[in-house]
Amino acid sequence: MPEPIQPSSHGNVVPDLSRLNVLRQGAGDGARPESAGNTKPRDAADVSASLAQVKSLLAELDKASNEAAQSGDPGAAARQKVDDIIASIDAVVAGAKPGGAAGGGPGYSIENVNEAVRKYSVQHADLGSTGSLDVQIEVTQSAQQAAQYLSFGGLALDLEQPNSTFAIEVTGRRGSQQLSFASGTAVADVTAAINAFTDQTGVHATHQGNGVLLESEQFGREEFVSIQIVDDGNWAGPAQAGVYQVRARNAQAPDPTTRIAFGGAAAFRGQSDQGQDIQGTVNGELATGRGFILHVDVPTLRARIALSATEGEVNAQRLGTFTAFTIAKNEGSAASSIAHDVRSSLGLQ
Repeated sequence: MPEPIQPSSHGNVVPDLSRLNVLRQGAGDGARPESAGNTKPRDAADVSASLAQVKSLLAELDKASNEAAQSGDPGAAARQKVDDIIASIDAVVAGAKPGGAAGGGPGYSIENVNEAVRKYSVQHADLGSTGSLDVQIEVTQSAQQAAQYLSFGGLALDLEQPNSTFAIEVTGRRGSQQLSFASGTAVADVTAAINAFTDQTGVHATHQGNGVLLESEQFGREEFVSIQIVDDGNWAGPAQAGVYQVRARNAQAPDPTTRIAFGGAAAFRGQSDQGQDIQGTVNGELATGRGFILHVDVPTLRARIALSATEGEVNAQRLGTFTAFTIAKNEGSAASSIAHDVRSSLGLQ
C-alpha cells in the first residue's frame, strides 16, 4: 500500500505518485492496439498524459504552499488557490480510465458540465440504482468582491491650486499604500498608480467613466477594500466627485445615494467595503460557501464546486437554479484516491 502524500520539512507537499504509476503500468499491459479495433486513444497514453498533468499541478501546489508559508498569510486567497489546484487534480485523475487496472477506490465520470462550472471535485457520490446522479445547484446569494468607486467628475484631477496635492490611502487584505497626485493628473494615471501596488495591497483598479473602480483581487467575505482621503488638496472639481459604495446587485456601478465628498469628515476617517461569499444549495442540501466555491458534505454527496463569475445564465454572481453536471460511475478507476491524499495532507478534508 503506497504511503499518503506528506508535507515536506518546509510545509510543502511532497507527492507520492505510485497510484498513477500503477495505473500507467496496468494500462500498458491491458491496452489494445488501435489496429485491433480500439477506436479510442490508448489507455497507456491517456494515463501517461494524466500523470504529467498531475505532476505539473502538484508543482503548482508546492509553489502556492511555499508562497503562503513565506508570506505568513495563508488567508482566503491562498486557500482558494489551493482549492482550484486540488479541483484540477481531481478533474485530471477522474478522467484516467485504464482498462482493467486494479482499483484503489471508486472513481467517477463527470458528464454534461455546465458552462457556469469553473472547476469541480467529487470525493463521494451515492449513485443509487441508476448509476448516475444529476448535481443541481441553487445560488441564493452571489459571490462578490469588495469594491469602492472614486469619482473625480472628469478625466483629470481638478485641485484649487496648481501645487496642491491630492493624497489617498488604499488598503486591502495584503496591506496599505499611500499615493499622492498633483492637480491635472489624468484618471488613467491614478488607475495605473494604484495597480502598481496591487501586490502590496490586494486591490485592483479599473478606469471606469470619470473615476476609478477599486476591487479586491479575490471574492469572499475575507476580502475588503478601504479608501481614506489623506489630503483632499482643496478639491475644486465637480460636485459629484467623491467616494461611493457600489450597488448591491451590480458591483460595477456606483450607488449615487452613498456619495461622500472628498473634503468630508467621513472621507478622512476612511470608507471600507467587504466582499461576500456565495451561498446556495446542492441537490437541496445547504452548502458551505467561500468565495465562489460551494462545498457540500452529506451522506449522498461530497463535492466542491467552483462557479464562474461570468459564464452561464446562473453563476456565482447571478441567482437561480441550474444543473451543474452529471456524475456516473467510472468502473475500475484507481486514480481518484491521489486527490484524496493531497487534500488530506493540506488539511482540506
